[in-house]
Amino acid sequence: SVFGFALTALSGQWWLLGVGAAAIVAAWTYTGSSRPYGYAGWGEVSVFVFFGVVATLGTMMVQAGEVRWWAIVAACGVGGYAVAMLLVNNIRDRERDAASGKRTLAVIVGDRAARWLFVSSIVLPLMGAFAIAIVMPWALLALLLLLPAVGVSLAVLIGLGSRGLAPVFAAVSAMGLSYGVLLSVGIAIG
Repeated sequence: SVFGFALTALSGQWWLLGVGAAAIVAAWTYTGSSRPYGYAGWGEVSVFVFFGVVATLGTMMVQAGEVRWWAIVAACGVGGYAVAMLLVNNIRDRERDAASGKRTLAVIVGDRAARWLFVSSIVLPLMGAFAIAIVMPWALLALLLLLPAVGVSLAVLIGLGSRGLAPVFAAVSAMGLSYGVLLSVGIAIG
């Protein structure tokens, strides 16, 4: 919060204090309220919005003073990897969550649909790199993740259980970081 306030003051974008407050409320009420929305099927939406769109576009707004269309596409890609990480966790815990009354998205839509949502969450960002490449061809550097994306997609689609999903979680975490770095480098070159 202190650093967020300092960045807001330096940028002169005081409206960002409201965004920061919303992020704090979202983090707290995810599991810390009497009606946690993270256990009502809204966790993936929250991480997409706050870890992807808000974080990425907020950073661009503070640094550049504007948001371009390609940044929105990039932010959605970052959010996609955040969603994929949460989905791996929720697919792994789906049966226990259902038994304890936690209604995560994986519980609501079922195992098969949750696994296909996972695949979409890691493939759509790579398609977004194609869109960004229209104006910045080096954005295609993100496609270096295509082979790992196929690998983790197949691992999830074959129905790996709890133990088998642990390395997938680590791989998706690394892929999300790599996506951000590769896309950023491609945008900077472009």
